[in-house]
Parts: sequence; structure tokens; C-alpha cells
Amino acid sequence: MPIGVVILLCSLLVAGCAGERPIIGIQEASGIARSHDELLIVGDEEAGVFYRFPIPNDLPDSTTDSDSEADGPRGFRIPLHPENLKRVTWNQGAVAIDQESIGVLADGRVAILSERLRALWGEDGVIAEYPGALAETGGRGLEGLAIRRDARGGSQVAVLWEGGYPSFGGLPPALRDAAGRSAMNPIIVTHRIESGERGIVVGEGPDERRIELQVPHPASGDEPAAQRFRAPDFVWYRFPDTPGDEWGFLVLLSSSYSIAPSPGSIEECLERDASTGEPLRYCFKWLQRFDTEGRPWGEPLDLSNVLPEDIGDVNWEGIDWYYGKHGGRQRALVLTYEQSQSELSEAYVLILPAGW
Repeated sequence: MPIGVVILLCSLLVAGCAGERPIIGIQEASGIARSHDELLIVGDEEAGVFYRFPIPNDLPDSTTDSDSEADGPRGFRIPLHPENLKRVTWNQGAVAIDQESIGVLADGRVAILSERLRALWGEDGVIAEYPGALAETGGRGLEGLAIRRDARGGSQVAVLWEGGYPSFGGLPPALRDAAGRSAMNPIIVTHRIESGERGIVVGEGPDERRIELQVPHPASGDEPAAQRFRAPDFVWYRFPDTPGDEWGFLVLLSSSYSIAPSPGSIEECLERDASTGEPLRYCFKWLQRFDTEGRPWGEPLDLSNVLPEDIGDVNWEGIDWYYGKHGGRQRALVLTYEQSQSELSEAYVLILPAGW
């Protein structure tokens, strides 16, 4: 069936039904972005749909002291009450399945990243396509989107291929033995989008770069039982105390194994699941800065040390700057994660430690 017919059929279905469905929350939140006084949230469960959430006036603001060296949580929760969520439906976006991240271009257009289609979508259709090496492989594909305005008034766009261990069963049988048990490094591709530009194919243009992240190994031991990182999302990061605009990336990292390690072995996670007492499969969750050559910069920030205990081990999927994105004294990130049907969805604002 031609793609135009698919878009038309999906548009009619979404337009006819989306407004009638009650909003019960966002269980499969996969991306988040701050836009002025709102949070924009996208999930895996509804193609061509995202949510706007007005930031409550009674939350802490950017004057909150971030210089304290006290241990423990550094931030605050934002409950995403369903009655305050506004669903936005794009008719042409109904084929943009497997939505993984969301952002706002310099010209004000909201953009959603579709992993399955390897494309950046807007309200009027495809903005950019990412062919070739960024395809989903063994369940690993495009997960992150980061956007910043450049000096020419356009958008510097970066997309993140997550890397990590592939899903062994998700690979073709002929590739499983060769590649099924080895972790892959995340890859970032950067390019420009001019104001109003759409329908571009990202290849090897003069403003395009491909960056392989040299992710650290969070623990000793050998693959495939050792913990290795994938990268669910990221933001542009301007390094402090550098001349001019020196940009890199701040990347959310989450680790797991491919084969369960032997009990008591060096590869086994020391952290335990509170409900089962078993070692965690998804053991480490870090924030790590990288330069534009893909090299790690500075020390990582272990999220288990700075988040409330009850959400320290959740499946973090989305991240954006909450305030301070241009390198001010205080900086904070907003993060979101997947929930169960019985839980109220929420975002968490993490105030970054002073000096990090």
C-alpha cells in the first residue's frame, strides 16, 4: 500500500478517535522537553500523539540553592496529573510509530523522533530521515534527540543511536553468534535544519557528523555477563570555563547484561532488587559528559546517589534541560521514566551538583 494511503487511513483513524479517549496518564513515557512554561512528553503507546503539561506555579524555581554538598536527593517531583495533560494529535504523524524523543526546533516547530521509521516528524510530516547505519538492529535504534539554536538562526540537531547489547532473539539467526553477545557503542549524528526546512535526507553533507561514544565500562568482568551501557537519551552540553561556545553532550546511560552472570562472580551486580532480593539486571544508571570526538569528559554522576530511593532503579527514558542550559551557575535536568498502569506518571527535576 502506498505510504500516502497509509498516512490518510491512519489520519482518519486518529482524528476520529483521539479526542474521545480519556487521558489516564503516560505509562510509556520515552521523551521529554521543556518549552517555556510547559513540559512536552511523548510515549511509545500512541503514534502521532504527544502531551503538553503546564508547569505548576508552586514548584521550586531557578533560585533554589544548588551549592549544598549534602548527600541525598537533589531535586523535586512533578506529578503529571491526567487532568492537566493536554493531548496533541498530528494527523500526518499517525504512522510515526515507536516514538522515542521530542524537542523544539529554533523556528518553534515541535519534532518527534520515530525509531521504527528512522525519521524526525513534525505536524506537517517528515522533517528529516536517517537512512542506513541508524536502522534498528537487534532492538537497538534511534532513542535520543537534542536540539539547540545556532548562530545562524537555524537548529543544530543531534540524534542518538542507543547502542548496548542487542536483543539476541531480535537478530537474524546468521548474525547471533557473531554479534549477538557483544555490546555496541552508542552513535550520535549531528546536522543542521534551517528555519522551515523539511523533507531532508541526512547523509554525508558538510554540516553532518557521525560520533561514536567511547562509553566507559561500569564494572569489571567480561561480556556478555558484564554490565555494559546503552544510551536512552541526551542533551547538548556547553562546557564551562571554555572560550567561545564549546559544545559536547550530556548522555543518560543505563547498563545491563546479555547473559546472567554466575552467582557470586565478578560480573554480578552488588545492588539488589527490593522485591525479589536478586541482583539487578539493569544495574548502573549514570550521567556522563562527552566531547564532540566521543571521549568521556570528567567524572560520571551516579543517579543512585542523587535520586530518591524509590525511583533510583526505574527505566529512565527521557531527559532535557529544565533550566540553566547555557552554562549558568546552577543547572537542572528534567527526566521521565516508564510507569506501570497503576502508577501516576511523573517527571523529576534533578539539580546538578555544584562543580559537576
